[in-house]
Amino acid sequence: MPKPVIATITWARTPDEGKLLHDSLAVLSEMGWTVIAADAGSPPEWLERLSQLPGLTLAPRRADDIGLVGQVRASLREAARLSSAWVLYTEPDKGDFFIHGIAPFVCDPVITVADHGMVMAARDEESFSTFPAGQRSAERHFNQLAAPWLGTVCDLLYGPLLIDRHLCALLEAAPLDLGWGWRPWLMGLCIRLGLPLRSVTRDFPCPADQRDEDDRSARLYRLQQLEQNVRGLRLSMMADLAALPDLAALPDLT
Repeated sequence: MPKPVIATITWARTPDEGKLLHDSLAVLSEMGWTVIAADAGSPPEWLERLSQLPGLTLAPRRADDIGLVGQVRASLREAARLSSAWVLYTEPDKGDFFIHGIAPFVCDPVITVADHGMVMAARDEESFSTFPAGQRSAERHFNQLAAPWLGTVCDLLYGPLLIDRHLCALLEAAPLDLGWGWRPWLMGLCIRLGLPLRSVTRDFPCPADQRDEDDRSARLYRLQQLEQNVRGLRLSMMADLAALPDLAALPDLT
């Protein structure tokens, strides 16, 4: 299959976070990937340095690209414009995934342009167990809750997600206050439109420096994400499909 264009988001709030994000995205640059990053307000000097990475482009943001949803849709919009088939959305801090997992994921035999709407990178049980307990609890609850609606029992929330480039347009209709619920919202619409939602399960362990992120603040954040994910799924099942972009009119969707 053609190499996907990568869509991601950035926000370097501290020098340490800036170094982490830059070093992680530099891995993709060195591997020859085309990367589109939408930023949420990082320091200008950091953005200037980031923009010097070969293959990386900062996505333009419209006035209505507000909040996390607006940031994600700006990156998906530009990546879809440049892609011939797939867009690969990922968070920017997954350096281990970029080094060890991205190539096997996008080359897995389950992925073909002809019959998939979206394909998720999913953690096997052994790698899932390396994540903090609070995160595991929240994400496992969502996986179980979503299974009857999405028709799949798997790890839904690891993050990296292959999306047919036409489906990126669906995020233009997403409520701007969905937060991280944008992913289940897109998954639910994929199913309702009759397009397959599939997964590639592999060993995607938690980075060693994130395994102890399980204090009260971290667990509250995971509860907030769970709330957003449930809302995103619910709204996707209630959405008026007639009000969505006419994907059937776009060429090469199937």
